[in-house]
Amino acid sequence: MIPVVSKQHKVESSNYERKKVGVKTTVTTIQMLSKDLYPKPILAIIREYCANAIDAHIKAGQKNNRFILHLPNRLDPTFYVRDFGTGLTEPEVDAFLGEYFSSNKTDSNDFTGMIGIGAFSMFAYTSSFLVISYKDGIKETYAFNEAEDGSQEYGKVSSVPTDEENGVQIQCAVRKDDFNQFLEDAHRVLKFYSPAHLPEVRGGEVNIPSPFYEDDNVKIYESDIQEYNIVQGTIGYPCPVYLSHSFVSYRYDFKFPIGTFAVTPARDRIVENSDSNSKINKHVGKSNYKEIAVKHWMKTVFQKQIDDQNNWIDVCRLFSSNNVPNNYFDEYFPKHLAPKFKNISHKHKLMKYLSPENTLYRCDKLHKT
Repeated sequence: MIPVVSKQHKVESSNYERKKVGVKTTVTTIQMLSKDLYPKPILAIIREYCANAIDAHIKAGQKNNRFILHLPNRLDPTFYVRDFGTGLTEPEVDAFLGEYFSSNKTDSNDFTGMIGIGAFSMFAYTSSFLVISYKDGIKETYAFNEAEDGSQEYGKVSSVPTDEENGVQIQCAVRKDDFNQFLEDAHRVLKFYSPAHLPEVRGGEVNIPSPFYEDDNVKIYESDIQEYNIVQGTIGYPCPVYLSHSFVSYRYDFKFPIGTFAVTPARDRIVENSDSNSKINKHVGKSNYKEIAVKHWMKTVFQKQIDDQNNWIDVCRLFSSNNVPNNYFDEYFPKHLAPKFKNISHKHKLMKYLSPENTLYRCDKLHKT
């Protein structure tokens, strides 16, 4: 991803010599960039290595290939991600896995990666892991370890012939108490993936729901909670902008191209500022997502509830208890309600007793009339 630089007001003078600020590599800085960076390590490593696998396929011109995500279980307590990109030579391993902040993805928004620290996220979960590169008939295995002083080191442990496809596999052993967490976090990561990007999942079953509505701006899913996300590429971030709630609970994923927003180093949220908030509000303003969600809810969930009612009063109470605005009743009446309750010939015979202020009271009044 091409870096998104936030513009800030600055006051400067031209009459002094400028020097670049650097970063001193110490055990402390290494720990901050890996072990201490991710509040949810398991979620982070699934997200980072799956994103890297997609980037590897794009770079190799293999967009339609599915990478493999293996989830740990009792038979095979190993987590790994295997892509089918170009693989890595030893100099490339040294360049991109032997040094923090080294990335070859900063010149294009086709890629999710950019910063050059996600490849080390495995250290947030474990002190040792393997990187296996398949390149032009050679399989090379590299061991990464955390030393006693907290520093990190790596080395090539084997190089053997292979007939497997080019690509990279990164893997680690998993504690049995974490098996369920890997499964749950895999779902949290993959739920933002389009069908074209979903991996072949092994070792566990991850069911990804389909949206009941999708356009260029938003995907809407049935959900038990109200949820708003900003999806940039295949990564979903909590929406930092307050959006007015509908009276129905659904999940709304607002779609943005890669490179629209700067993201935090941990890739768990977008960088919030006036520019990002303005982009979100403008994008959301193009969508009538609330209206779409309400109509879907009324045709599915609410219609089933209505079908169970036997009289007008109960229907009115149903509208009131669900906080359904009267304009939806007015729109819903002709096709869905009038045929069922023929004893009331005209909607205004009922509607004159309804109001947003006190629907239940007016229902009772109608009942007595």
